[in-house]
Amino acid sequence: MAESADQALFLKVRPTLLPVVDREGALRLLAREAAESMGGGEAEAERIFRDAWERECIEPTYLGMGLAVPHARMDENLPRAMVYVGFSQAGIAWPQEEAHHIALLIVPWDNPEMHLHLLSRLVRWRCELTEAEACALAESHEKLSVSLDNVFLDML
Repeated sequence: MAESADQALFLKVRPTLLPVVDREGALRLLAREAAESMGGGEAEAERIFRDAWERECIEPTYLGMGLAVPHARMDENLPRAMVYVGFSQAGIAWPQEEAHHIALLIVPWDNPEMHLHLLSRLVRWRCELTEAEACALAESHEKLSVSLDNVFLDML
């Protein structure tokens, strides 16, 4: 089912490996990219980071199978939900395990259903990957990008 225009999604899969070794650094990098795409500066990046980090400190968002999904809910100036995906071949230490795929979700404050919808799609995507497929995605950012594009194709 296609989403309405006001729920359109912006998806950004990083074309390069995350050059950081900790979850705070990964979140800062993804928040900076999100802020830039929204036309915001360092203050906006810090706001996105802080919202996601505060949630992350309360309850880490590692979901298993190498996937962490930190999220921020923004209350203003967010025209659509956004997903920024980073990848670390070596893995980034999350409290439970190492995350290789980090998907920062940013959704409007007044649309919690969108957050759950995006989260369920990401979890379903990761659960349906075989170990061989996950390894193939770990070696090719192009394949990762195509795979995630297919997850959200009807929303782009």
